[in-house]
Amino acid sequence: MKGQASVTYFMIITITAGLVPVPFTQMHITQTQNFFEQFGPRVKSLLIKIYENTSRVFEGLENGEVDIVDRNVPSELVEKWSNPPYNETIAVEKYPYAGAYFLDINNNETVSAFGSWRSPTSYIEFRHAIAHLVNKTEIVMEILQGYGLSLDTPVMPWTEWFNPEADTHPYDPAEAAAILDAAGFIQGTTPNPYYNPSNPGSAEYIRVYPPGHEKTGQNLDPLIFYVRHDQRERNQTGYMIRDELLSMGIPVEIPGPVGIQQIIEKVMISREYHLYTGGWRLTVNPDYMYALYHSGMYWSPGFSYNYNHINDEELDYWLEMLYTAKDKETALNASFNAQRRLAEIAGVVPLWCPLYAKACNRVSERAPLGWDGIINHNMDGVDGWWTFLNAHPMGQEQGGTMVYGFSSDIVRLNPVYSEFFTDWQVLDKVYESLLKYDPYFNSYIPWLVKGWQVKHYETENSGWTVTFNLRENIYWHDGMPFTSEDVKFTMEFFAEVPNQLPIWCPWLRPFVDIDTPDPYTVIFHIDEDIFSLWWIYDIGSVIILPKHVWEDIPPEELSGFAPDPNLIGTGPYRFVEYVEGSHILLKANDEYFKYCPIQTEIRVGNHSSWNTSINYTVSITNAFSDRYVETTVSVYFNETCIDTQTLTMPPLSSIELGPYNIAPLQYGFYKIKVEHSADGYLNRSCVATFQFWVTIREDITRDYKVDIVDVALAALAFGSSPGSPRWNILADVDGDWKIDILDVADIASKFGWSE
Repeated sequence: MKGQASVTYFMIITITAGLVPVPFTQMHITQTQNFFEQFGPRVKSLLIKIYENTSRVFEGLENGEVDIVDRNVPSELVEKWSNPPYNETIAVEKYPYAGAYFLDINNNETVSAFGSWRSPTSYIEFRHAIAHLVNKTEIVMEILQGYGLSLDTPVMPWTEWFNPEADTHPYDPAEAAAILDAAGFIQGTTPNPYYNPSNPGSAEYIRVYPPGHEKTGQNLDPLIFYVRHDQRERNQTGYMIRDELLSMGIPVEIPGPVGIQQIIEKVMISREYHLYTGGWRLTVNPDYMYALYHSGMYWSPGFSYNYNHINDEELDYWLEMLYTAKDKETALNASFNAQRRLAEIAGVVPLWCPLYAKACNRVSERAPLGWDGIINHNMDGVDGWWTFLNAHPMGQEQGGTMVYGFSSDIVRLNPVYSEFFTDWQVLDKVYESLLKYDPYFNSYIPWLVKGWQVKHYETENSGWTVTFNLRENIYWHDGMPFTSEDVKFTMEFFAEVPNQLPIWCPWLRPFVDIDTPDPYTVIFHIDEDIFSLWWIYDIGSVIILPKHVWEDIPPEELSGFAPDPNLIGTGPYRFVEYVEGSHILLKANDEYFKYCPIQTEIRVGNHSSWNTSINYTVSITNAFSDRYVETTVSVYFNETCIDTQTLTMPPLSSIELGPYNIAPLQYGFYKIKVEHSADGYLNRSCVATFQFWVTIREDITRDYKVDIVDVALAALAFGSSPGSPRWNILADVDGDWKIDILDVADIASKFGWSE
């Protein structure tokens, strides 16, 4: 489990240094909308201008050279741009970041540097009292100056995984004093120099160890509190909490200033601390809680994620359920209960998650009436992916150029090895993954796929299958169709890529095998102990490469600047050119599968078995968020029109046509086609097709006959199951995930069958 966690969790110990505080009282953005449309892109080109530093890119925004910038806005510019005359042309917007700050607490019985006696922070009551001494409102308003959201659990409060019912431990020094008194940490006889009678709960005398402790009745020894001196917010928060503890009669010592390397040694390796102002960069999904708080993620010596040494049987139960959840309902229940239990034992004190600010121009010479479709994303801000799909000049449905300012040049346009933010702000518009993150519902939605199914199977080695159903009408930028072979190639390629570990390793969860029984079906086989809901989300986040391009790239060129100089992807933008130190030009992909606002999806039931009927439905979606559309839809089967309907559709609505039934089909190749009339937006017809063959299951080669080749393929795969190099899913005629005498017998019984 230790090895898995080191790969699964992409977290760092320190988060970007804090912003200089400034109030957000005058920050507004009018063109941001609380929804987004799933079609586009709506500009014809995206010009990325490269500047030498952040100051220059902000100048470019201010003078109208660029429409949107790639960096968080510093406080002095927030103040400047939030007031006249700048706020007439520039919009500034806060957004929540997927990161969190904590008051870490050493839950262990002893702290080696403290002595052999039991540490006060190992008492649940003592930790609860500390939690009630943290004034999160003051931290957010005074120290952060609005650049944060109060955090009550380790889960971002803007995600669906957050439990709003967990104990918030409201700031209440009097309650903290009562908890300490009840637990035996009463005031002794030594005067407390930090006593303040105007503060509720302030102790006139130093508190002592409780009954049953090795030092019962003796003054508490000073707690060892490591505070980050290199980050202003964490530093000021630490000293604010220290002052509360001192007022409560709890002695505290803050070593320092201490550098980050020494803190890592003292806090995370040797665990010679009681309190620490910690911080993590997190993911949206809450499975990281397993690594941070499960007792199995503590070990010594050496670094471990659970350096707080939280050890609670009930918490472990919920964290294990969360980490291994096979479905969303289980995961939600486990997430909520894990947060509840962590709050009940006060294992840590969550403090805040950061808010940052980004900016864009309200108007420019490229959009004289203003920009529409600017989306303020959780985690990304106004320059997130959905903005560049939605944004367009007001007054025109489509067209024009948006200029995006980069504060530094790219490093390399390499989807395997690129690690830098600017690189991926280009690459993520060219390459795509199976799933897409929805920034408003904070969940994953099908993207290159129509959906997926999860099944458990029992063989000699039981496991799970995840079947992804790919969309049929997706094409690479060079015109080649996107198929299941591209997905299989990409996943196996990333799992074995040479030279160095790619950035994708944290997302590329292990799998046993991948099957591609047809061009639009991908079946992953996963070991019993590995599969979870998070496996689907992580594997669905891996960008897909075109097999026909990348299989021919020599290994020695894979880590270069651009192994594929043309950057062939499936994304909303096509790569045109890069001029070092100057610009990158991307053009709208007008063959993008989401280009049309009236979208079609064909769903077909069983379609490969000979002499059976099939049922299929057609779903028509109006992707506009603000208007009705009228369209005439025609459904064809093998070029014969079987239905025509004129539909009037409200915004963001879908209408399902069918089901259509086709009488028992003979062997052959068939095509379903759906076409809708030209619309007022693109003034063109968009066509969707679904192609399939019909044959008997024993026809392994799909050549409409069963002969010696089919028998030979089954014999070659005999005795295999998923994971075997000889495995062939088409030879598994009875579908039991093993190829045995029953499969061979079925094929032999049809030997000689042909069209």
